[in-house]
Formats: sequence, structure tokens, C-alpha cells
Amino acid sequence: LKGELGWSHSRARPVRRALGEALPPTLLLAGTALVFFLIFGIALGAWSAARRGRWQERLLTLVSLTVYAMPAFWLGLMAILLFSYKIPLFPASSMRGIDAATMGFAARSFDLVRHQVRPAAGLGAASAAAMTRFVQAGLLEALAEPFIRAARGRGVSESRLLWGHALRRAILPVINLVGLSLPILVSGSLVVEVVFAWPGMGRLTYDAILTQDTSVVLACTLLATLFVVLGNLLADIAMAWADPRVRLPSGDSK
Repeated sequence: LKGELGWSHSRARPVRRALGEALPPTLLLAGTALVFFLIFGIALGAWSAARRGRWQERLLTLVSLTVYAMPAFWLGLMAILLFSYKIPLFPASSMRGIDAATMGFAARSFDLVRHQVRPAAGLGAASAAAMTRFVQAGLLEALAEPFIRAARGRGVSESRLLWGHALRRAILPVINLVGLSLPILVSGSLVVEVVFAWPGMGRLTYDAILTQDTSVVLACTLLATLFVVLGNLLADIAMAWADPRVRLPSGDSK
């Protein structure tokens, strides 16, 4: 409760300081992965629902299930092989280039973006695939509702039906999924951070396990648990904000 988490013998500093150094890179990586899987998950799910019954929907379903089933470390290694060696577009590892300290602000920012594209994509790929399936299923269910048929009968365009009416109805499970994905993105980044040598919580936990630094392992586990509780709390608050029917009556004491 006082924040005294002990001493890290592998880092030769207090555990609190080690966590303070590793947490910002992990939050940056998790935040980028969250934006990645939200954009791609919602967009691809809506695109698939708009093409229900066609070959495009079946192909996207196959691809999303395949990506969801692939291990994150294998995706990371294949990304390094393809985009760092075969097609050298991005750096192979680390968070910054070796000459980042001598760069200007714009160059450092661009260097950081280049380093975080592949780990963020690898971390968010499975969540994006799951989000695609959730959005697609929710939209297909919403498009079969009577109010959608009534709006279609009034001459509302299909694109407006999809984005303006059905998506609002299908967004509630997505909000819940985002809240529950927060602890997964933060605590589940261990493999991705090790593969890409990203200096975050996952790499800190991995190194602490190898060196039997019990204080750091316990502190990282505690922090991951707090993120699980925070993710569930944010999901409940967002659900109550998005759908008033979820809220309890103000005078209900149960």
C-alpha cells in the first residue's frame, strides 16, 4: 500500500523505479495496439457484414480465424524476417535507433513510430481478428432487427443503415471487449516485447524470471492484476454510459 515493492537485485535499484522505467514503453505499445485493433477490427467487421454471403466474407472469416490462431511470437518472427530482412522497411528490434539521441524531435518521433509499428501490429493482430468476428456477428444480428427493416422500407441507404443504425446496436459487445482487452494488451505483451527487444513490462518480467528476481516478478504480477480490475471497471462504466438500460435505478438498493 505504501508503494514499497522491495529491491531488485538484477537491476540494482528499487523495484518501484524499475517499474516506473518499464511501464511507459508498455503503455505506449499497448495504446498503439489498441488503436490498431479498434480501427481494423471495426472496419473489417463492417466490411464483412456488408458482404454477407459473398466470397469476400468467407475469405475474411478464414483469414481472421487463421490470424487469431497464430502464436504472437511466430507472427513477430515472421514480421522481422519479412519486413526487416527480405523487405527492409522497419528496424529489426529495440525501441529507438542507436543514434536517436542525436536526432531532432521530428526525426526521433519518426524513428519511434518505425520501431513500434511491427510490435504493435503483432500485439494487436489477434485482438483485431477477434474484434472483426464480434463486429460482424453483432452487425448481422442488428441488420435482422425490425427497426432496420423499417428504415430500409423508408428508403434509407444501405451504407447509412450499416454505419448509422446497425453499428450503434452492435457496438455494446465491442465496448465490453475493449475493456477486457486492456489487461491482455498490457500483461500479454511479454512475448512480443521479448521478440522485438522492447524495453517494457514484458521484457522486465522475462528478465526477472530468468534471474530469479522474486520482488520484480511479484510486483509485475500485482500490476497486471490491477490492470485486470481496471479493465473490468472501465468496461462496466462504458457499458452503462453507452446503454442506459444497463444502469440500475437510483433507488434500487439490491
